[in-house]
Amino acid sequence: MSDKYNKYIWLFGENLGESADNNSFYLWKHVVNKHDEVEAYFIACRTSQVLKVFKRLSNHEQKYIVWRNSIDHIRLYNRADMLFVSVSYRDVQPDKILFKSYKPLPTAPLVYLQHGTLAMKKIDYSSTYANNSMIRFMIYNP
Repeated sequence: MSDKYNKYIWLFGENLGESADNNSFYLWKHVVNKHDEVEAYFIACRTSQVLKVFKRLSNHEQKYIVWRNSIDHIRLYNRADMLFVSVSYRDVQPDKILFKSYKPLPTAPLVYLQHGTLAMKKIDYSSTYANNSMIRFMIYNP
């Protein structure tokens, strides 16, 4: 739990931040609008698709959008209590500081919100994948 605010910090991301229309985004919308002990942030890139979605969000929701590779993104990633992703832990991982490559491995528990097991077979997840931080693999399709 975050010491500074006494709230849990959860990061959500999908497709390396280039979209905001998948299961991670919709779960984030649900969590961010519950006023409880969780601060839920969605990691996004400034693409035209994401900016269109951003403009339609409420002021409250806009406060919890974090632009990928910003100082806030790096700070929150290092303090996160949970990570929720659609495709890969890289959906929430910063990959550069200014112009230098920066790819920290996840240390927070990682939850995959995806549509089936094909991704597991294709990417070949192993017990050491994502610094062994994957705790849940949620499947929505029956």
